[in-house]
Amino acid sequence: MKKKILAFLTAAMCFAGVMPVNAIAETADVISQETEKKASLTVTVYNEDEGGLYTDELDITICGSSNVNIGSQMDGTVMLCGFDTSESNPFVLEDFEIHQDYRYNVIDISSNNFDGYDYVMDYDRFDKELVFTDATDQKYDIYMKKQYYIVHSDTSITKDKYGEEAIKNINEVDWLLRDLINSDTFKVRDMAKRQYLAKSMLMSLCEFKMIADWSFDEAENVMSFTYNCGITGQLRPAIFEDEHKQLENVKLEDAAGVVRAAILEIRDHEVIIKPVRGSWESWAVGSKLALSTGDFNNSNITPTLGMKLEITYNKGFLENSPAEFENVLKIKVLSEDAGLIKGDANCDEDVDMSDVVLIMQALANPNKYGESGTTLNHLTGLGKLNGDVNGDGLTVGDAQAIQKKLLGISDSEEMTVKLNTVIPQSGTEYVELKPNEPMISSYDVSLSSLNGVGVWLEFDSPSYPVTVSTENGKFKTFTYKSGGIGFINDVGSSYNVGQNGSVSFVPETVSLPEDYKAEVKITGDDNGKNIDLGTLIIKMSEKNTDGLLTVTLKKPEGVSAVAGKKFVFEKEGFGGDFLITFNKDGSFLYSTGDLSSYIGSGTWEIKDDTVVMTENTSDKVQHLKIQGNDLIYIADKSDSFYGFKVNDGEKFTVSEKSE
Repeated sequence: MKKKILAFLTAAMCFAGVMPVNAIAETADVISQETEKKASLTVTVYNEDEGGLYTDELDITICGSSNVNIGSQMDGTVMLCGFDTSESNPFVLEDFEIHQDYRYNVIDISSNNFDGYDYVMDYDRFDKELVFTDATDQKYDIYMKKQYYIVHSDTSITKDKYGEEAIKNINEVDWLLRDLINSDTFKVRDMAKRQYLAKSMLMSLCEFKMIADWSFDEAENVMSFTYNCGITGQLRPAIFEDEHKQLENVKLEDAAGVVRAAILEIRDHEVIIKPVRGSWESWAVGSKLALSTGDFNNSNITPTLGMKLEITYNKGFLENSPAEFENVLKIKVLSEDAGLIKGDANCDEDVDMSDVVLIMQALANPNKYGESGTTLNHLTGLGKLNGDVNGDGLTVGDAQAIQKKLLGISDSEEMTVKLNTVIPQSGTEYVELKPNEPMISSYDVSLSSLNGVGVWLEFDSPSYPVTVSTENGKFKTFTYKSGGIGFINDVGSSYNVGQNGSVSFVPETVSLPEDYKAEVKITGDDNGKNIDLGTLIIKMSEKNTDGLLTVTLKKPEGVSAVAGKKFVFEKEGFGGDFLITFNKDGSFLYSTGDLSSYIGSGTWEIKDDTVVMTENTSDKVQHLKIQGNDLIYIADKSDSFYGFKVNDGEKFTVSEKSE
């Protein structure tokens, strides 16, 4: 096979389909004429051991370009050589021209042809970049290693055929399995131990519903499993049976694994840890692992909840629950900071309804689900710290707070207005306006900065998009670009801020009288219905103050007798008070008692002398007649509260906990 050094001067070259050198010779426009030095190059491709040559089919191309990484720029690409190891190994290229300022890389252009495994270049054992010396005889050694794959029943898996979620699931499962079966700590084991680790991994994937099922054909030594989309995957016999020549002289002590984990529990004789998400130990062995307290004594470490560790180990794990390290070589503290995830009671690094359920289970049945519970997935010490979102110990209130957050219900659904005291968009903070408390604005017409534009305001309204309007001036916004440069936009006498955003009120004249007064109306949009959220009163500041104008927030008058108040049922609720909270923005929350995990939410309105409550999730409607400080339940017009019966005529009274 004839080989040459060729200059391939086209940006259209694609390495995924590099042409053979003899084919390129017919199409190349320019052959490099710059001769610095000539030498010979011997390329040897070794199998998994240095003594064995790789003789299977492998198409290798070595190419490069001037002072750039291969692939980042295609102009000036030089094809050094290409060969197939099944035809020639070692390969010798005679009398080629060395370009000292060129960088060369080896590229595998062969197509995969495997039945559960294939050989790939082992870049841990040689440098992918070929660097020439001054010698006339150059040598370049390439090492291969066996790479295991998952064999699919369908070899053409596409998004169009199975959907985006299925492709994501297949990729996640395959990544976890490949990470396990290609690790040295897996390859150095005997067949039985490899089978055990693979089985454990598949069991975990099945438990977490990442695969539908799995099976093991002991006679054929093949493990099969079914992805959620219905296609099957297989781990073939070579994965369990192959000898690994690179590892044949490696002792278990040398084939050490490293896992990072956080401390969940501290017991008398052991410490329970949780591997970080994505580590194969968490899938193949379990979501919890056990360390002996003696391991910490040997490392002079005092364990604390949440402490982040790096554990170097070998010999695998004892088959108990939680799985225990057979031999710990070293423990290193990465961080003593617990790094709490508020609300993550089950310590799975997510906050969801499963955390609410675990808190309620731990409180209702501590013998089974509490810190010393008998079930495997009981509340841990770290989980208790995470679950205490209110900072007063773990209570039902924490479960309710987490549930409200998941439902998108803020503790304060009311709109807030903040007054800017300096320039917006530059990292400075706004100061919240309190009702009926005047605050001085930074507006100063004499300034050339944004402070000279007007009174800057910021709005945050969880429930409604906000619109501001005025008859005493206009509004402007600022579009920030970079480096302190931006554009002032005149948006008229009415402006839709949205649920959050900033805007500047600009007086109609720069010369303001001492008795100047302007009003800015704030309204919310409730599906086309305007909600009065308040008014901003803007007046001249008193003399000898730093600012020109003061701003006062006035909340709407005529607020009903229930808005912003809590009402408590006259009888005992489910393990505590049955409370209803009517927020000023027209929303409500209720809990029938401390032992109830359900939180009702929805909207309320006044019709004549009756409060009408409509729940969001169930469309249940309740009617309560306003009678002084009491609300009287009207049973014949109401649906029952979730999990709790209220009789006709029973009352709810304003709670002392009301604002």
